[in-house]
Amino acid sequence: MKFKVLTSAALVAALLSGHAAVQTYAASAPAVKVTVDAKSVSFPDAKPYTESSRVLIPVRFVSQALGGTVDYKNKTVSIKQNGKTVSMKVNGTKVSVSGKTVTLDVPVRVKQNRTYVPLRFVSEALGASVDWNQVQRLVSITTESGAATPAPTVPDTTEDAFDWKPGYTDLAKSLFKGNVQAANGKLSLTIPGDAKAEYFDFEKSKRVKLDQGKSYSYSIGKGKGFISITKIYPGREELEGYSIFLDAEAEGGKSGEVIVSGNNGKGTVRGTLSEVINKANLFK
Repeated sequence: MKFKVLTSAALVAALLSGHAAVQTYAASAPAVKVTVDAKSVSFPDAKPYTESSRVLIPVRFVSQALGGTVDYKNKTVSIKQNGKTVSMKVNGTKVSVSGKTVTLDVPVRVKQNRTYVPLRFVSEALGASVDWNQVQRLVSITTESGAATPAPTVPDTTEDAFDWKPGYTDLAKSLFKGNVQAANGKLSLTIPGDAKAEYFDFEKSKRVKLDQGKSYSYSIGKGKGFISITKIYPGREELEGYSIFLDAEAEGGKSGEVIVSGNNGKGTVRGTLSEVINKANLFK
């Protein structure tokens, strides 16, 4: 995975506001885009949103874009398509898929009088394949009928080079040189003495302040949160800060990896933890 530069409103919001809650972080993220068989899907009013790193979409999308029929009764959503049946109860995590019970990461939600369902789960339950591009926040769905026609490749406009702005490396040195490490499914680190840090817990939907000079350890994997660490340079407009994501798959990475996004005075940067450490170790 190459180290890349990108723009992330969600990251900037999280780094600039030490008081931002998990819900604020999700709400400030750029809009999620969706394509079905390479065709863009329009959401004129009820927009997709993310919860616990999962994308939820209005249930009418299933009937309009995936060709299913939807019925809502007694707070239960029933979806049928080509002999497949999916039944899920609002706020419940147990779902029936053609008679088999499946447990969801994120349940069906009712938001502003709209019913939302987990996009990936419903799409795959109806036989479609789903791909997530974190950089472009793009969900690409390929249906069984559309699989025969390869979808065009979306051009990658990000840059490959990663570079710190001179004078904005203090936090990187204290954080990534001989400090943060991932091993045996755990990430451990000590909060630098001149930094502010918080842990955003997706499972409990809350944030936890982390103390300077104290060591912490967190599990890596699906549904886990992220750590936000920032350093303010007095008299300068830019800050240096990093978000360490423990659920790499939700960020477009591989299972077991840790993804780092950060602002280092030259814009927002991104890569795996091992790449960040290797780059930081080049500092004198």
